[in-house]
Amino acid sequence: MPRAFWLLIGLVLLVGALAGAFALRNRRRGWHWASSNVSSAPSPRTNAKWQLPPIPDVALQISDNDGDELTVYQGTPLVFSITLGNQRAMSAMLQNRANELHRSSLEARVARGEISRQQADHVLATLRQREVPVIRLGQENAAWPQFLHFVLRSADGKEEPLPWPLQLLRAPATNSVILDDKTTPQLTYLLAPTAAAQVSPGTYEVAAVLEVKEETQLPAELWRGRVASEPMKLTIVARPAQLAPAEMEKLNLQFAYYYQAANDLPQALQLAQAVLAATPHSIPAQIVVAQVKEARGDLRGALESYQTAQSEFSLQHPDSYEPPAYLIYKSIQLRNKLGSQP
Repeated sequence: MPRAFWLLIGLVLLVGALAGAFALRNRRRGWHWASSNVSSAPSPRTNAKWQLPPIPDVALQISDNDGDELTVYQGTPLVFSITLGNQRAMSAMLQNRANELHRSSLEARVARGEISRQQADHVLATLRQREVPVIRLGQENAAWPQFLHFVLRSADGKEEPLPWPLQLLRAPATNSVILDDKTTPQLTYLLAPTAAAQVSPGTYEVAAVLEVKEETQLPAELWRGRVASEPMKLTIVARPAQLAPAEMEKLNLQFAYYYQAANDLPQALQLAQAVLAATPHSIPAQIVVAQVKEARGDLRGALESYQTAQSEFSLQHPDSYEPPAYLIYKSIQLRNKLGSQP
């Protein structure tokens, strides 16, 4: 086989690996991308039946959870994050980048005399620039968050509106959004401790839904349809009179995440420090301390906490094949910021 063939195969595999890594990263973060219960109105610009308009991806994350399930005590505040994306646009972007790399490689080989111009042109003719499709949501008098809501899903797939009084933390800067290969807007909703105390113990499946009905009075170019995230399983249990140290650490961290999201930084810092006082080797608590210090402008203190968390990771996971990428990134970022200060 010619080397050009194997280069093409390698680039195709690279695109697949990048797309897979993107999905895996979101899965590890507790995000659940929509894969069912999807409908979309036809695009007004679609002429061929086989052409489908892109469908938004909706991801739901609850309180920095890293899995498909979360168990909390009754009265624990929760942080719900919804992220929108356009995976079709991201896939097109990755394919186009792979094509550009392939073109550059072929041109370099022609320049070195490894292949002829005719051979390169034959391969280049097979490369197609993919259109990056966009999704338009909302307009000035109809902000896109109004089309998002939460539902409770039963085992048989039936849905009912989530009755909990979630509060949107911060409205987006604009009422409209264009989802392309780079834009992934996120909204954060909070369930306050007083409201959480009113939720009965039990197991709930919570999903996020983006729905723009066909009859909605909006310009034709705006997306219409319905798409739902995969549900997050949330189990709420009664809080016992006495908690084991590990359970108290988990509870304090849940409250710290809530107050951090609500921008009550002193309360978040106090709770994280309480965790460290009881469990000095807690990496999540050390990260909260670092993030709060950074938000308050204490870059040196934040760097120290990030580095402490990184050292703890190395001690607790000496055989880990996956490095703590976030901690490494933050340490480098803060060192660069501090190096540029007078």
